[in-house]
Amino acid sequence: MFCTSTIVEGVNTDAQNMVILNASKGGEKLTPFDIKNIKGRAGRYYHCFVGRVFYMSKELLDIENSNSLSLDFVTYSDKSISVIDLDNADIQDLSTQNKEAKIEREDIAKNFILPKEVFIINRTISRDNQEKLARTLLDDTEFSKYSNWITYSVDIENFLHFRWISKILDTYCKAGLIDESTGKRFSAIANNYYSGGFRDILKYEINMYRQGKRKTMDDAYSRAFNSRRDVLEHKIPKILSLFESVIVFVAKKKNVNAENFSLSKVCRYYETGVKTLLGEALIEYGFPTDAIRRIEEKHTALNHMSVIEAKRYCREHYQAIKELLDEYENVLFVKAMRTF
Repeated sequence: MFCTSTIVEGVNTDAQNMVILNASKGGEKLTPFDIKNIKGRAGRYYHCFVGRVFYMSKELLDIENSNSLSLDFVTYSDKSISVIDLDNADIQDLSTQNKEAKIEREDIAKNFILPKEVFIINRTISRDNQEKLARTLLDDTEFSKYSNWITYSVDIENFLHFRWISKILDTYCKAGLIDESTGKRFSAIANNYYSGGFRDILKYEINMYRQGKRKTMDDAYSRAFNSRRDVLEHKIPKILSLFESVIVFVAKKKNVNAENFSLSKVCRYYETGVKTLLGEALIEYGFPTDAIRRIEEKHTALNHMSVIEAKRYCREHYQAIKELLDEYENVLFVKAMRTF
């Protein structure tokens, strides 16, 4: 088996022999930890109790025998830590220097309108930035953009069709959490993904290459995959999660009922690319995202169904669904349906 550095993370294999060709992963050198982790893939209980590892480079042995990296628990040391770490750490866990910094942070936080229990929901985002967003949304003009919308349960299709992500990113820009160019870029990626899936994102990057704005075709492909992984699957869900917790807090202060407001389904859409509970189950099974999107687009009734209800629907409309799938997808779909 030839693969990427995924193998280092602990992919279970039945390999009896492990051959390590060189001492690098991409442009970086393997660490002693990496090498020991790779070696652990050789030999598996109930398959082969003893595994063999072959080094094709002496450098691998030199790295393995070198000193491993030591772990540095910064909250217990005298090193200065970030304000995010200060806000999240318990004062008794900090060194003398950082305890003083923590006390200063708590004095500053007394002037924040956003309470700690709201901050903790998205605790990896600095409390200062969360405060900026809260103060921006407290402005009557800004809040009025969302005041009616947040009183209802969010429908994914409505959110995507009316491009609410663009409005939310605009609010982030006004709060100073992202710059205007980043907001426009994230908005374009999100809206292109909705209109044409990953293919539209890739098509855009390939056009940039043909216009001479990307160095190589590989660069275009790399940027497209980075947009999906970094922006769609990570940053936008993080942006939406913070927006949800802050606007619900602001709505409460303004006596607006937002108890049913949730963006969790929208976050899952950007993380997985699918809109339905059936789609999420199929993703877990390993079913192709593009095929799920074809089913969801033609059978919108699935949007509001549980997995059991969707399974019954798919059985009743199987011939119509079958026409949307190629031979391999159809075989996989039938197998998946039997497992749910």
